[in-house]
Order: sequence, then C-alpha cells, then structure tokens
Amino acid sequence: MSTTFVRAEEETGSDASLRQAYESSYLKQNQRFVGILGLAAGLLQLAFLMVDLGHVPRDAGQNPVLFMRIATGVSAFTAAWFCIREAIGSFRLLSRVVSLLECAAIATFLVVFNQYDPPHYLIQTLGLIFLVMIIFFVPNRWNVTLGLAVAAVVAFSLSAWLKLRGTLPANEYWAGVFYMAASVGLCGAVSYMLDLRSMNEFAAKQELIRLNTIDPLTLACNRTKLVADFDRWSVYSKRHHQPLSLALFDVDQFKKINDELGHLKADQVLRDLVALIKEHLRNTDIIARWGGDEFVILFPGIDPEGAEQALARIRQALGASPLAGTIAVTCSYGITGLEKDGDLDTLIRKADALMYRAKRSGGDRVCRSPLKAVEQEA
Repeated sequence: MSTTFVRAEEETGSDASLRQAYESSYLKQNQRFVGILGLAAGLLQLAFLMVDLGHVPRDAGQNPVLFMRIATGVSAFTAAWFCIREAIGSFRLLSRVVSLLECAAIATFLVVFNQYDPPHYLIQTLGLIFLVMIIFFVPNRWNVTLGLAVAAVVAFSLSAWLKLRGTLPANEYWAGVFYMAASVGLCGAVSYMLDLRSMNEFAAKQELIRLNTIDPLTLACNRTKLVADFDRWSVYSKRHHQPLSLALFDVDQFKKINDELGHLKADQVLRDLVALIKEHLRNTDIIARWGGDEFVILFPGIDPEGAEQALARIRQALGASPLAGTIAVTCSYGITGLEKDGDLDTLIRKADALMYRAKRSGGDRVCRSPLKAVEQEA
C-alpha cells in the first residue's frame, strides 16, 4: 500500500470509507457509460436472436432461446434507460444491476449452447471468451467481476463436458478450458491493476484536497474550506428558511501559555482543543482555524440560542479536561446568526465584537446576538 493511500485512509477514517467515497465518484463518472453499454448489450441480444433462430431446431428448443434472449435484452434496455438518466443513486445498486445483467447474459449463453445440436465447441469457447472480456470491461467491483467470470467458465466447461463428452476429443476440450482460464487470468490481472491504479489516483486526489482544506497544525478546516462551506450552507439556509449560526472564539490568555510553556506546548494545546471540540459537534458542524488561536464554528440548522447550548457543553468538557496533559484552558465565544443578505465577513465582524465583549467581561463565557429570522429572497 502506498504512502498516499495510507494518508488518505487515515483522513477518511478507514479503508472502507475511502473505498465508499471512491465508488461514489466512480458511479458519477461511469453511470452514463454503463447505460450506453447496456443499450449495446440489448441490441446485441436481439442480433444474436436472429442468428439463433436460424440454427436452433424448429421445435420446443427455440422457446427457451427466444425467452432468454428477449428477457435479457429487455432487462438491458431497462437498465440502460435508468443509467443514462443517472437515476441509480448508489454504486452498490449499480453493481447489483450490472451483476444481474451479466448473470442473465451467462445463463442465456448456456441455454443457447445446450439448444444447438450439435454445438461447435471451439466456436462456443471463443464466444465465452468474448463474454468474459465484456464482463471485465463493464464497470463493477473487481471481486464480483472475477467471480462472475470464473463462474461462467466453470459452468460452460461443465455443460460442454456433459453434452459433448462422447464426441469431443479430450485434447480439444482441455485446450478450450485452458484458453478460457488464461483469458480470465489475463483479464483479471489487468482489471486488478487498473482498479488499483484508479484507486490510488483517487486517494492522491483526496490527499490534495485535504492539504488544501485542512489546517496542518490542528486538523481543523482552513479558511478556504470555511468559505466554501459557508457559501453552500448560506444558500441552503436562505432557500429553505433554516437558521445558520456562527461562533468565533479564541483561547483566554493564550499568549501567557505560549510565553511561559513554549511554542510546542502551545501548539499541543490548540491540537487538543480542536480534537475535544470535534467530539461535541455534529457531523454537519464545521470548525475552522481563522488565525492564530482564533477558531470559527459553523452551525447549520441551529439558531444562536441552540449554538449557545452546544458551546455550553464544550465549555463544560473543557473545564473537566486539561489540555496538553495538565493545562486548564478556557475560551471566550461570540455567536451570531445569518440574516437576509448576510455574508461571512459580516458574521465574522459581529461575532468578533461579541467575543471581545465576552473577553472584557472576564473570559470563559459566551456572548450572542439575538436571532433574526432568515427571510426569503425575492
């Protein structure tokens, strides 16, 4: 595993979460492509149906061929319609749809093979190899793709042995098995390397995003990330008439900690402070380092009164948990809420004035502005 992969995994929390994010991105990039492949697969089923009807005996043998070709073709067209419209919302669902269609294609191939009388083994072997290549070509989870390809080869080999064991030379049979197994091995290896490369490229991209949006000292968001998140949440709040609160705070007497204990200890205080606060925030809340020992917390969907309650829990936790081992730390907070036509700079100025009011009052307290409802934009 590469160093980039490890760092990205630590940021997202686990290999599973990184894989989930990768698959979500993969879905957005490939869903329309899967739809086009599904459309081509449906047309191919109809084309093969014309060929099969000319070779399968005109008795009950044509009925299963007709049913399987039409059912697989209609299923492919249906899946293509949803994929082209990008109506499939998760990669897991897309994987299941693709896997079911590939299972249907394998089953159709086997049914048609058993209806030919007699089938040409080597020609059908080439057809199976072509089907395996298509299975690996369609975007899906690598382990699922490999499992389907192996199942197709095993099922066809068994069917061929049962149907042709009295007429098929052993060397010809095993040569076909070898070529099919070799095609699965080669396609599997290439597919795995491409998947791994794509995964590592995604992890590297996530790492670059992390470096551009995370404060390296405290692991809080930086200003760039805060501005982007504020823009997104402010639009949402105004559109849906939801509150949005912002708190600005800094560490009381931080200069004293820095002068008496040194920069390393002061840096550890800031790291521990952010880590403690994150434990008491919701997943939607954003904490960002504004500069020095000043931090901003964005509270989507919470009015200033609710934000004050959240900060009360943080203040209580700070009082019970010394930072950097033994240092008791308090903070002064200013809270304000988003108003009509409000922007980030306006909220920061208001919260900054409130924070200094709290600091002039002795520190370790919260000052907030009254809530003003967000009005609908004309």
